[in-house]
Amino acid sequence: MLKELFALSPVRCAVMSLCVALAACAAPPNDVPPGAVVVAIRQAPNNLDPRFGSDEGSQRVAQLVYASLMDIGNDLRVKPTLAERLDKIHQGLTATREGRFTGEEQLREKLGSLYGAVNGFDGRPTESQLSYQQTLGQRLAAARKDFETLMTKDAAGLEKDLKAKSLEPIRPMSQEEWAKKQERG
Repeated sequence: MLKELFALSPVRCAVMSLCVALAACAAPPNDVPPGAVVVAIRQAPNNLDPRFGSDEGSQRVAQLVYASLMDIGNDLRVKPTLAERLDKIHQGLTATREGRFTGEEQLREKLGSLYGAVNGFDGRPTESQLSYQQTLGQRLAAARKDFETLMTKDAAGLEKDLKAKSLEPIRPMSQEEWAKKQERG
């Protein structure tokens, strides 16, 4: 039999290889919704919770599903990457220490201080105040760029998941929405 197999012509070998390859392809299951992405993995996951999935299948699924939300560190602990990046942007904009008067000044406090200094003086703003305003404007523009990058790149994967679950997409509040929320308490 082995002798006969090697005696086949190259065309017959190619046709047989094609038949074997096509036989391995199967139609997708009927219960897959339109537009869904089907991914083949070697092994079914034992657990979909990334904190407890220790087998290869669970880790692969966690990497595919939770990539923009979290990461697994070298110490094999879950690190909330998206939340940490949002928190870092927030800490650069506002004072975040506990207590009413901590002495911590971030962009919000510095803008308030500059506004008070300019508004409380009858004359024109000084050169140092104008220069400081430009510096704070650059910091604000950089923070806005960081936030927009985070929302377009990192949170984009979340939008599809939220829509699939009929949940509202993540979007920043407008100034009017924020003011209404503050009035309601």
